[in-house]
Amino acid sequence: MRGWLAFLPDADGGKRLAGAVVLRVVDSEAVVWVAVAEPCRRRGVGRALMDTAFGQAKCLGVAWLSVWQGVADAVGWAFCESLGFQRINTLDYFETTLEDAEQFFAGYYQRFLKRGTIPANLSVRCDGEVPWPLFQPLLEREFGIAMAARLAGIAVHGLEPNEWAVSLSLDGVAVAVAMGTVADGCASADAYTVAPAFRRGWAHIVFKYEVARVKREGLPGDTRYCFSAADNHGDTRKLALLMERRGLCMLGIKTERLYQREVTHHE
Repeated sequence: MRGWLAFLPDADGGKRLAGAVVLRVVDSEAVVWVAVAEPCRRRGVGRALMDTAFGQAKCLGVAWLSVWQGVADAVGWAFCESLGFQRINTLDYFETTLEDAEQFFAGYYQRFLKRGTIPANLSVRCDGEVPWPLFQPLLEREFGIAMAARLAGIAVHGLEPNEWAVSLSLDGVAVAVAMGTVADGCASADAYTVAPAFRRGWAHIVFKYEVARVKREGLPGDTRYCFSAADNHGDTRKLALLMERRGLCMLGIKTERLYQREVTHHE
């Protein structure tokens, strides 16, 4: 991981921190995070920082550069596009409570049980027991370079104290996995995916129920639960809308976009 700081002169003749950029490289891809202080925007600071990171990525042989950008920041959104980045994914966030989520999905879970469609040999693992090598290909395929960097850290240091993870497998085959954090009374699922082979049928509902159940057992029932849906997560969006109609879910908590561009095309 590499990082750079930008400074601008202040009124006293000194310098003040104007912005920062961090570059994380994994193989031929990289993810970049950039931040510019509000009073220092529209003064070329962000572009200078991105040019620095971009030049370093090019020297390191990086082929693709990615950046997450909150849609609420229209300036940042336009900034990414001005640098030639293209939006490749959108994440919409929804919020409920662990208790409401468990009760909502329990009804669907019981229906699947009565139909006999849930395999008996499912394996649910939590936190440090999650078999990361089994789920790494699925996570990296879904979330790209940012997830690869995160998993590399977990492989060395394990999960942070405020992080959590739940996985579901069937006879040694990856079915679904979710990761997130707990802070300020909210359990947030910032990464959730079901393997393509299991996206139709029981797996989606069963796993959402298991995540809510597992977290409900370890946290107070009124703990807020924040989850997201990407562009290709139509089922999650439909469930969130149904929960909203029942008064169990709030929509539009936050929206983020993932931008990406090819390094070799930068002028």
